[in-house]
Amino acid sequence: MKRIEDGLLLAAAAGALDPGRAQDLADRLAVRPTDAARLQRLQAALEPSKSSSHGWRLPPSGRWGSVVQRPLQAAPVLHMDGSHGLRPGARVRLSLPSTDGIEDPGLLVLWRGTGSWQCMIPQPGSAPIAVERIPAGTDGIRVIEVVMQPDAARQHWAVVMVPGALDVDWTDVEAVPTAVLEAVAQRRATLDVVAFAVTQG
Repeated sequence: MKRIEDGLLLAAAAGALDPGRAQDLADRLAVRPTDAARLQRLQAALEPSKSSSHGWRLPPSGRWGSVVQRPLQAAPVLHMDGSHGLRPGARVRLSLPSTDGIEDPGLLVLWRGTGSWQCMIPQPGSAPIAVERIPAGTDGIRVIEVVMQPDAARQHWAVVMVPGALDVDWTDVEAVPTAVLEAVAQRRATLDVVAFAVTQG
């Protein structure tokens, strides 16, 4: 039998599946103990954010959703003194993944320190940034930079590429995570989560 897709398990772990799809997945998991164990591991990874019934629930790291030719890449920007260590205020260059098969892709960037996930780009309640607005280099790769935040030694950043026609009211901040994770489960969107160690003080 075919392995159950990571994105579908992620959406299930985050509670983003509608009842019909959730029941269908439960039926498949009943005869697939290996995939059921994968779902349990994902649910355990999401446990710290279960205190909130709403909001983003993402895994600590990994790539999910649509298959792309070029994955996300992260590289710290060199400090003035030539060092590479990350401190609050340090910048990390994110080379965005390719958007093969995602029509009119939009970009969301989320951050998590010691608390819940926060949407950094765009402001909560706003539609994603059109990827075409981000300049591409001569190699065709689009790059953004994120800034390490203070007061969190372990920081996670998530880059999400969603189709422009995603059926969601972006001003409804509680509905957005569910719609986005469902698109990831359907492989209509991509989700990359990366973690960084940031030296404090």
